This record gives sequence, structure tokens and C-alpha cells, in this order.
Amino acid sequence: GVYPITQGTLSAGNNYTIVYTGNTLTIAKAQQQIAWTQTLVVGCNDTTEVILAATANSGLTVSYTVADTNIAKVSGNVLSLLHPGTTVVTAVQKGDSNHLAASPVTDTVVYEASSLVSEHWTDALLFDNSSGDYVAWQWYKNGQAVAGANNPFYSDTPTLNGQYFVIATNQNGQRIESCLLTITANAPIPGGIKVFPNPATAGAPVTISCNYPRGALQGAVLQLVDINGKVRQKITSVQESMQVTMPSDTGIYVINLQLANGQRVTVNVLVIY
Repeated sequence: GVYPITQGTLSAGNNYTIVYTGNTLTIAKAQQQIAWTQTLVVGCNDTTEVILAATANSGLTVSYTVADTNIAKVSGNVLSLLHPGTTVVTAVQKGDSNHLAASPVTDTVVYEASSLVSEHWTDALLFDNSSGDYVAWQWYKNGQAVAGANNPFYSDTPTLNGQYFVIATNQNGQRIESCLLTITANAPIPGGIKVFPNPATAGAPVTISCNYPRGALQGAVLQLVDINGKVRQKITSVQESMQVTMPSDTGIYVINLQLANGQRVTVNVLVIY
């Protein structure tokens, strides 16, 4: 602020007269900066909340805003992820009586989709577009875009083997990136389910492997559904490895695993004689 400089109690004694000229002391507000080096690529470890960690060198509290509140919302310094996608988060410190406002700092949150891609058979990946929201795809293998791989499915011959992800674009132009899937030939993908043998024999048991930690399977439901949508079996005590008897009718069946947090993955099973 601005403070007047007055004569106050200044005196030269009885022999002199002071002719005093006043002035003012101006103390300017201090500048401040925001530091923020946090990485906001989330989703693949089932994270749905992130503690934002921007700091101001003034020691004042930083606040945040989110550009697209359909992707995420913020309360205090807690960022809650709502839907897969990308949006900008801005850190702000507006200053106080002693500090100027800091220049805003932005970071991009990338909420990767952990349950939209599933392995079908041993040579194909399928993007779940049951919502009909997505209109374009680009698949990547080992960090490189695969030329011509622009469909909601991707296949490798003779089998999947490597690191895969897809960038999908919805009708509003919003791009989302799926989690990186590291697939070893004939092994279940992380966060997926796998059936062996597949194709399966009618009326015979198969082994279903759920590639999730035991805790993540608590409250999960596994269903065996035929192509007409009829539920043939429903299992509420889901284990990491289970044996399930296939129907006696031949055809294609869908095994659907839904976790307690709403995440869903499926795999097709071909039943033959």
C-alpha cells in the first residue's frame, strides 16, 4: 500500500526551525509464480480421483478449473474423472493484499479408457462402440500407428503379440486414448478375460481367466449370454480362474464380466461339436 512519511517527533531543538517536506512510501505487491509439474495421464490403474499438486511460491492456496466438465470435475484440489477423454485443467492463484495474481498454469488431463478394448479370440482386439458415439479409430502397435487400421477392430496374424492401443474420436471430435495393452501371444491381456479352449466343445467345461486382482473381483458378476441376448449362466462369486460348462447348443456365446465399479469386458466363445 501507500504510506505517508510525516515529520512525527523529529526536532532540531530550540535554536533551529525545521522546514519539513513530506513524501509517501509505496510498497508494491509481490509477484508470485505457480509451479506444476504433475503428469495427468490417468485411468489405466483404475484411478478415478487425482490430488492436484500445483504450488505458489507465495505459499497461498492454488485453485483449479476444468475446461470440459463432462470429462472431469474439481473440488478443492481433488480432480474426479468422469468419462474417458482429454481436457485442460488450469491452476490459478488470484493473489491477496500482499501479492499480485499469478499467471495461470495449465496441464492436460488424459483419462485413458481402461475397459473399451477387449481381446477376441487370440488375434483380434475389439473397441466397444455399443454406445454408437465413436466414428473414427487409429490403432497403434509398439508405439507406431498401423497404416489402414482405422476400424473399431484390429487383428494380427497369426496372433496378437506386442503393445497396443487405439485413439478413438467421437461425434463431437473428442479423442480418447485406450490404455496400453501389453499382450504376450496366447496370454490374457491385463484387465481382460480369456477362455481356454476357444473354440470350445458343446457341453464341455472351459477355463475362464479373469486378469484382475482378487480384490477387484469382489462384487463382480459374470454372465454367459447367447446371441439372442438370453442369459444362460450367471456367476456372482467370480474368481481369478474358474471352470464353466458350455451349453450343449453350438453357436457363438458372449461371456460378459462386469466389475463392481461398472467396468465391463467381454469375450466371444465359439461352441462346436
